[in-house]
Amino acid sequence: MIEFLATPKFTGNIMQYFISLAVFICLSLNFIMDAEAGHLTSTTNTVTDLTTGLIWEKTSTASAMTWEQALAWCEKSTTGGISNWHLPNKFELETLVDDSQYNPAIDSSLSGFAKAYWASTTDPGYGDYAWAINFYDGNSDTYSKAGLHYVRCVSSMSPGNKIVQPSIMLLVHEN
Repeated sequence: MIEFLATPKFTGNIMQYFISLAVFICLSLNFIMDAEAGHLTSTTNTVTDLTTGLIWEKTSTASAMTWEQALAWCEKSTTGGISNWHLPNKFELETLVDDSQYNPAIDSSLSGFAKAYWASTTDPGYGDYAWAINFYDGNSDTYSKAGLHYVRCVSSMSPGNKIVQPSIMLLVHEN
């Protein structure tokens, strides 16, 4: 699994930097498109995305809960005999959105509601808000952590791996 950790560094050779940056952008965009396409395989209790390496609970929670409750719920889950479940971050959760579907905007191998689902990602501007993805239409927004939304926990084929937002930074150096 690819994890975006750093962009190319400028070492003084501008041509080498731009070539490295172009390769980084192409690889990043290719990974994002592959993750969106997904290749899902299903078992009794889980669905595995072979592109991202993420393992999802096949069913979501039956009732909505607060963000704090959602974090605790996933940490305690042992679905499918897996013990390292966590509440997905915004980018992990977005890999489940199927733009070709509507009501719900999610692959049919995953059951659940066409409602908003919590992500673990806190809104950086408002600490009392966190991201959620609405699987009615696939849109994302921030909501009060005290609000009630559904939960689908995620694990990984390689423990510790998570999808993080690709960051691209262009440094301009003037002499």
